[in-house]
Amino acid sequence: VKKSGCLLVEVGTTNRTHLIDYQNAITKNTRAILWVHTSNYEVKGFTKTVAINKLAELGKRKRIPVVADLGSGELLKNRKNVDQTSEIMVQDVIAAGASVVSFSGDKLLGGPQAGLIVGKKSFLQKMKSNPLYRALRADKISLFLTEQILRTYRSDSVSKHNLANTLLKRNREVLRLVADKILSGINNTQIKKLNIQIVDSEVEAGSGSLPNRSIESVALKFDVSDPKASRIAANLRDRDVPVIGFISSYRFYLDLKAILEDQVPEVIKALNEV
Repeated sequence: VKKSGCLLVEVGTTNRTHLIDYQNAITKNTRAILWVHTSNYEVKGFTKTVAINKLAELGKRKRIPVVADLGSGELLKNRKNVDQTSEIMVQDVIAAGASVVSFSGDKLLGGPQAGLIVGKKSFLQKMKSNPLYRALRADKISLFLTEQILRTYRSDSVSKHNLANTLLKRNREVLRLVADKILSGINNTQIKKLNIQIVDSEVEAGSGSLPNRSIESVALKFDVSDPKASRIAANLRDRDVPVIGFISSYRFYLDLKAILEDQVPEVIKALNEV
């Protein structure tokens, strides 16, 4: 906003903001109301926020467009095995009356690293006529991948061709089968030496999506204390094809939520080498 030459005016306080705060901040120079969804954090406790539909009503009365930045870009009401009670859908924000809505092409949407802007044609046309549009527009590959991902969405579901969604909804039953397959390829001496166990775990969507939402998963736990856990992590990380885990309570874990079927042989190879 500052780069565009506009003056960014903060409204309300960190934890409590009311509609009257927006009304009091509007002047004859106000050209937009910016509403940013907290897609990567939550403020809890003594809080108060203004719903997007209330802001849209205010903007309509004052003839000021409301610009909404959503972050994650959720298009589905419910994703199987994923608790998304705090995530707002793009369609709902448009229906609430926002003039312009921006969100990510990756994260929950599942596409390439990109930014999408939807909304009223008059505002989008102004953006496209800005000289910066030519410098910032996406390339053909990003456009192609984004189109393919958007085509995986239906009115109430996502097809199996959306990898991000497929990985998110894999349940523990499926992940335990992956864990069994990995362990079946590892030398028994190695399993005993590193004390590898299959355990339940919890992960996050990451990339600024679903803050404070734990997603059920399964991990391989290497029940050996530091410094051996640190050496295991380093050895796996330093391979030509790195395998990334994490250390918790001085134990090394390899979570299986994001490991694809065709990556299992490489994981087995890595664990036999470690």
